[in-house]
Amino acid sequence: MPVSCKQLKDIMAKVAPGLPYVVQETEQDFLSFLRGESASAPNMSTTWHSEDCSFYRFEIDPLLLTVAPNVESVAMVASHEYGHYMLKACNKYGPDEEIRADLFGYAHMLKVGYDPRNAVEMWGVITRWMSERGLTHNPSEHPSGEARTKTMLEWIEQNRVAIETQFGRGVNQHL
Repeated sequence: MPVSCKQLKDIMAKVAPGLPYVVQETEQDFLSFLRGESASAPNMSTTWHSEDCSFYRFEIDPLLLTVAPNVESVAMVASHEYGHYMLKACNKYGPDEEIRADLFGYAHMLKVGYDPRNAVEMWGVITRWMSERGLTHNPSEHPSGEARTKTMLEWIEQNRVAIETQFGRGVNQHL
């Protein structure tokens, strides 16, 4: 079921209160073209900064709202982008920066009231969506969905007590 704009507004109010965001198509394919790379999947979300590295806005592709299995998945992606903002990682690219933002995002999700266990499948959703369209990711910029799922599951296990204290044991097919 798609995530509504009202749900997105609620997510952004929790994840990044007061920071501007816009829902519009991202320009990943165009950026890939400019870098001389093959076309890749569009970013589901991105954080834009001005030349001096100050925050400009969050950009959320409407695609994210249609493919995300639940609000927690959108909160995960938004928390990841908020991680880039908080970690001052503007204009830095690479798998290490992406994993840093992922880990920050998982902790931030928990802090603002989203159960990260319910978002695990989002990495698989993105991977399948790309595969179905013959798209590839650039491993020099982003880790694979499989690697991100593994990292997320490890983080969840390391933080199991805090998660269960807040949300209960619950049953998740991925754990």
